[in-house]
Amino acid sequence: MKTFPSQLSKQTAPAASLKRILLIEDDEGDQGLFMAALNSVELRLQCKVVNNGLDAINHLNRPLQYEMIFLDLNMPLMGGLDFLKILHEKKNAINIPVVVMTTSIEPSDKDRCEALGVKFFFHKPAKFEELCLGIENIINDIN
Repeated sequence: MKTFPSQLSKQTAPAASLKRILLIEDDEGDQGLFMAALNSVELRLQCKVVNNGLDAINHLNRPLQYEMIFLDLNMPLMGGLDFLKILHEKKNAINIPVVVMTTSIEPSDKDRCEALGVKFFFHKPAKFEELCLGIENIINDIN
């Protein structure tokens, strides 16, 4: 599992093959920053935003497929770790790369996420530029 940000530098690989992202985030401010970051790095991706893990499970039960999931850990109704446990059991979603975006600095959170198949653990940065670079680098790395 990779941890971001860590020595962020702009990568130039295209993100052309990535089409749909599911953002699971309860904070409207963080939702807005994420969408602004996607727009600023000109990745032109479709992004669906849901407010908690329960809503995300409902979306994953629909025919529309996502190529990547960005997930907050601390949310109401169903938090990120509970969502990951259910996702880990779903055969049709097991290969979707999951990026955890969190303010948590607890090593146990990172360990539990890794055990549940998380590909990237992304600490929410304080600077918008770091958020943009982090998102772009993660997407390019998955491609």
